[in-house]
Amino acid sequence: MKQFLKVIGLEFLVLAFFIVNGAYVSITSTNDPFLSYLGLVPFALMLYGFLLFSKKSRTALNLFSTRSVKETLLYSMPLLIILIILYIGNGGLSLGDYSNVILVMITNILIIAFIEEVIYRGFMISVLRENGIILAVTVSSLLFAITHSLQLLGGQDLLSTIIQISYAFSTGMVLALLIALGQPLIVTILFHGINNTFIVLASKDGDDIFTFVILAILVTYSIFLYKKLKSSQQHNHIYSLEN
Repeated sequence: MKQFLKVIGLEFLVLAFFIVNGAYVSITSTNDPFLSYLGLVPFALMLYGFLLFSKKSRTALNLFSTRSVKETLLYSMPLLIILIILYIGNGGLSLGDYSNVILVMITNILIIAFIEEVIYRGFMISVLRENGIILAVTVSSLLFAITHSLQLLGGQDLLSTIIQISYAFSTGMVLALLIALGQPLIVTILFHGINNTFIVLASKDGDDIFTFVILAILVTYSIFLYKKLKSSQQHNHIYSLEN
């Protein structure tokens, strides 16, 4: 119960910062790629500071270390395919001023993706892991999806929000399962940040077919990773019994 209260507390913390940031954007009507997320900077700095001074948390979150670079690259291939499809579906990127492109990418990777991955794929999974890794993966993904329902407050229509929530849940499941399988958090941060950047800088609104293709890949890959995780758990259980 204590673990679930911690996770709910983290979820409310994330929601609070995103709601305040959304209110700031609405009031100022800013379109600046950095100022649009200015309200999240204190949150990001707080997390950076916490990880900087907490070696235990850095170790638990597994930011960079990997058992095998080759394995990590193989696990990352479906993510790369998704990014390629997203890029094509959005008609490439609307580049314009290169400094703006760099700022959008930095903001999405170092602020938004960093915050969400550290909270949802880092802290939440770490806190809930002792209750079962499958439960930890599912709960963190559900809460990640719920956070994206905030788009309704910004005036987004219900159907688009439902699609976005489905996309967020499927993405959350894949990324959480990768973490459960021992992949470094930096992989999910980079994918998340680049994915957001491609959406923000899209040359056009992507056709629905591309969205559904990506959803199909995410669902298929999450099933594969789930089976991989279950197989790994069974192997470890048998190994522990033999020893």
